[in-house]
Amino acid sequence: MRSVLPNNILSTICCILKNNFRWLNIYKRMVTSVNGVEYISLSKINNILKQNIVSIGGAILNPNVTPTPTPSPIGSTPIVMINGGFNTINTSTRNFVGRVNPDGTTDTTWPELNETGFNGIVTSKMARQSNGLQIYGGAFTTYNSVTQNYISRLNTDGSLDTTFNSGGNGFNAQINSLVVNSDDSIVAVGAFTTYNGVSANRIIKLNSDGSINGTFNYGSGFDNSIEWIEKNGNYYYIGGTFTTYNGISYLRFIVLDDNGNVVGPSVGNGANGTVFSIVIDSSGNNAYIGGDFTTWNGSSVAADLIKVSTSSWSVDTTFNTNINGGTNNSVRALLYDNTTNVLYIGGNYTSFAGNTTTYGIRLTAINSDGTSYTSFNNSRTSPGNYVRRMSWSNLNSNNFYIMGAFLDYGGDASKDRIALLSKTDGTIQSFVCNVFGGPNQEPFWANDFNIVGVVPSPTPTPSITPTLTPTPSPVYLSFQQTDTTFTNGNSAACSGRVAASVVSQETAQVGGIAGTATQTVTLTSSQTNVWGYQTKVIVPANTNWNAGTWTWRLNVTTANMNLTLTEVHICRVNSSNINQATIGSATNLGLVLTTTGVKSGTITGISQTPNVGDYVNIVFVFTNGAMSTQSTVITHNQIINSPYI
Repeated sequence: MRSVLPNNILSTICCILKNNFRWLNIYKRMVTSVNGVEYISLSKINNILKQNIVSIGGAILNPNVTPTPTPSPIGSTPIVMINGGFNTINTSTRNFVGRVNPDGTTDTTWPELNETGFNGIVTSKMARQSNGLQIYGGAFTTYNSVTQNYISRLNTDGSLDTTFNSGGNGFNAQINSLVVNSDDSIVAVGAFTTYNGVSANRIIKLNSDGSINGTFNYGSGFDNSIEWIEKNGNYYYIGGTFTTYNGISYLRFIVLDDNGNVVGPSVGNGANGTVFSIVIDSSGNNAYIGGDFTTWNGSSVAADLIKVSTSSWSVDTTFNTNINGGTNNSVRALLYDNTTNVLYIGGNYTSFAGNTTTYGIRLTAINSDGTSYTSFNNSRTSPGNYVRRMSWSNLNSNNFYIMGAFLDYGGDASKDRIALLSKTDGTIQSFVCNVFGGPNQEPFWANDFNIVGVVPSPTPTPSITPTLTPTPSPVYLSFQQTDTTFTNGNSAACSGRVAASVVSQETAQVGGIAGTATQTVTLTSSQTNVWGYQTKVIVPANTNWNAGTWTWRLNVTTANMNLTLTEVHICRVNSSNINQATIGSATNLGLVLTTTGVKSGTITGISQTPNVGDYVNIVFVFTNGAMSTQSTVITHNQIINSPYI
């Protein structure tokens, strides 16, 4: 199959599905992001002959089972992650990080509801690595009562990833901002001076696993706090309260390359006050810098906001003139729209360019030259208090979030410290956190995206010769066989799929199969697995099973939005536990187990001529879309109707 972004190949997975482990099917695991939706897909690369392998990851190999390289779609779920200084969202306990639905209502599947969460403010914007894991930085020292000194990595379900910086003691003070690079390495900045006991004055680069990256040479680092880091191309744009880097004067603004070398500005240059936010325009030739300053390189500028060249680091005088003195208070947040070349500004000011009507207060949109972006309707789009941060929506590129201390927006009191706005005219979008709920203190960041889904992709990729690296957890597993007398039958759909533990074997009369049992289905991270239910059937001699409709059902008593029922197979197995045939199959179901209750369906079977003692094996195939182990409880799994006589 072909990935839309073939360079996003995360790993090569061994799907081991041949008896005695002689033939190995090798698959690529790909992640593709389209319009904010992440997809995982598998593509078969090649077959490799491998002798005398006994087991890998406990999987049971089967010569007639070949997993489809196009997993069934399991859908995707849009969510919004919010972090900041709050303890509740919509009156539900959410300590400094919480997950809500796209309309602002509480996502009750987020596990922190029953956990302690972080014990301190989460200040940095959540950054995601290519595998979906979430990096948070802030002023906390624990997560769910586990020591996490100022940095933590969470799985998509909110559980702690204990493999990150395993054995390390983390930072000694707060992180203010961080970025994740394309190779999943992390650059963190803030007020800290050590990491894992190693000197790191306010900046450090980490490998994807949290270990120190030795290629980033920051020397003695910064003399004071860093508030902001922005990655653009190969450069890091950094702002804060510092006045030196590696012992050399750089006033509150500096640009470094990926090795820690200074790119600009000139020694001794910069701002005379704190830099809070930096964005780069679509050309990469200009940087917009916001903060609490009145001079740049020693010369007076419009207060708190400037546009500078990224080559000469000089001020754009046209922009400086058009904003006519800037603001009367600090600029805390900036966003730049690369499509329309519009700059969005948020802060604590009540006057912009000398007035409160043309540009609005606390939230302003201007063109790249500093003139008013009039369609934003700045005269009425005013938050009731200051705006601390802004972030683009990944689910809809026409919208952005504002976060701050306001309890209303343009007089609408349903916007409690957070609002989702149209970038075109500033109108409120369908995201409601009202004054009786919402975050109870300031949220610093909102980050929306879709939880990982799986989609089929039918076009095969060209064959390549991979290096075989056995994985401890194959993506696709047959049942772990407990009956040593079982051998492979003549049906690829049913071969090897005997339940790891037989829930029950009941005797039923010809004309109907029934069974009730309780079983917990457990899948590890991002795994496809199968689980079966066996029912004995008494078959008189010379009996035929006619083609017709079989009706199956199962009852979900514990819902799990990360698990999906993708396939159901009905198989005929003889008294020696040998698969004889696939009676019928239902595939591409995509039934997400978000709700409890009875799930059912029909399967058109084929005629069978069973032997006395044959029985039916019902096979359910589930897929885990999360990055952690998930489970659900199933009861009353049965075939409630069958066509045989």
